[in-house]
Amino acid sequence: MMIEKTQITKDEIKELISGKKIAAIDYGKKRIGIAVTDIFHISLNPLKTIENNPENIISDLVKIVKENSIEIIVLGFPLWQIETESSIQTEIKEILSKLKEKLNLPVLLFDESFSSAAGVANMVQSGVKKSKRATKGNIDRFAALNILKNFLAEYEDNYV
Repeated sequence: MMIEKTQITKDEIKELISGKKIAAIDYGKKRIGIAVTDIFHISLNPLKTIENNPENIISDLVKIVKENSIEIIVLGFPLWQIETESSIQTEIKEILSKLKEKLNLPVLLFDESFSSAAGVANMVQSGVKKSKRATKGNIDRFAALNILKNFLAEYEDNYV
């Protein structure tokens, strides 16, 4: 888990997310997967995948957040490459800054290492046919779902 340098405690995060709809974003150079939860954090759904078009990515994300009444955003951040910041990490930090500015909502960074592989496993577990699992957009949505599951598992005592 990573939340910028101004760290907040686990209890503060638990309180922050309580009763709020959360969106998880799996940011990729070509596509961005989005998953959402309800206010009770019972129903988790792989919402959609959008193309990463630098000209309108922020406006696309803002529209999705508003349409789905999202109150907290969890942005996947790869921690596997900690020694030097990668280009994808730089892009994610830029997205974080722009989303905070446009939405005035909490945007939390959360480790998304290996979320795509786990997303494929989630699709298998959910009964998604092999032909649909091969579709890249599906992998991105389910990777976002995995980020959301892991985030809730870390910050909610009653989440299984």
